[in-house]
Amino acid sequence: MTQASVDARIRFVKDTWRTLPGIPRIDSRDERRANTEFHDVPILDARPMHLRGELDLDTNGFVLTRHETPMGDFSDRAAVESDYLPSLCTLIASLTGAEAVFPINYLVRSEKPLNPSDWVNAYARYVHLDYNTPRALDTLPVSYTHLRAHETR
Repeated sequence: MTQASVDARIRFVKDTWRTLPGIPRIDSRDERRANTEFHDVPILDARPMHLRGELDLDTNGFVLTRHETPMGDFSDRAAVESDYLPSLCTLIASLTGAEAVFPINYLVRSEKPLNPSDWVNAYARYVHLDYNTPRALDTLPVSYTHLRAHETR
């Protein structure tokens, strides 16, 4: 059985960045264009695998699930923190078996951020990872510092 897919041209950070010391940053459109390159990537439709029960976190690194939310305005920080994030924590704990889930931060990215000079809140337009284990631990709120003793293996 063949799996449905589409091909996409996706921008990735150039391989030369792997050897750079520290945390590389792209802070402008010109830097993004100079430090990224396009790759053709097949995007597979995982829904048939999900329906056949062939997806799990240990094997695939992700699962597909449904999550209904009444959230309409993700710029309402108070509502996100009081309603949405706790509902995600419950969902993540149920999917992973985690005893606790700790949201560190959230960000609403937009094609046109409210503040045009706010480059960080615009769509990234390239594949990247915002957090690795050391950075995640460094950004933990003070109330979560006890987690530093339980760094991932």
